[in-house]
Amino acid sequence: MAYVSDGGSHGNIWVHSLVTGESRRVTDEQNPELQVGLPLWSPAGGQIAYFTALRDSLNYWSLSPDGSSRRLLAPNAGWATWSPHGRWLYYGGQPDWKLLKKIPVDGGDAVVVRSDTATRPALSPDGKTLYYVIALPIWTGGSDYEIRAATPETAAGRVLARIPDHRAANWLSFHPVISPDGRWLALPLVDDPAVNLWALSTATGELKQITDFGERSTSIVRRVSWAPDGHSNFAAIGEHDADIVLLEGLRDR
Repeated sequence: MAYVSDGGSHGNIWVHSLVTGESRRVTDEQNPELQVGLPLWSPAGGQIAYFTALRDSLNYWSLSPDGSSRRLLAPNAGWATWSPHGRWLYYGGQPDWKLLKKIPVDGGDAVVVRSDTATRPALSPDGKTLYYVIALPIWTGGSDYEIRAATPETAAGRVLARIPDHRAANWLSFHPVISPDGRWLALPLVDDPAVNLWALSTATGELKQITDFGERSTSIVRRVSWAPDGHSNFAAIGEHDADIVLLEGLRDR
């Protein structure tokens, strides 16, 4: 399992063995202005793609699971996902994040897949259907989102579901992730005060709730992962509380 931890005073990519329980750090970033995150293990297991942000520079890198062979994979990129066979990395690209692109992992130029403001791509296991998210025009202070499917990837997309703004707040940064059998897209959604994990049927657009944190103040953000058998999900879950503090003597300072 690849994950992000700030153990060692800076966020870096770590790899954890589910067999031995051993963890090891595979990146060594120390710049306090650089953000590191979103590790994505390639389908064949030979590479990990991950995201860095430094001011206006947003990039995806790849490296081997032992930390070697680090290289820039996709410049000016966000919302990445691997193709089913690991030959391409799909991502949203600048300028203005209006282009959905793919770049060959073994080298070559990026190819524009869609120019209709599509972001947050996911590919069906056979690679024939592209799932993506469109942010609808803002009218009342926030954007609703449509999750669409296109077969082939350049075709007109059909709407699978519409996610209202209050369930997909900006801080959530949700990214649907396809199940190994291609039947479900997993994504976190706001169920105030909790954020729960939901699964969207790729056939019917039905939403099925996976977790139920009730009134507990929890959060799951960005993207989750599926176990290879499709029977389990991995997600980083945060629980929140707050204190009310009385500050005295402020006028004396």
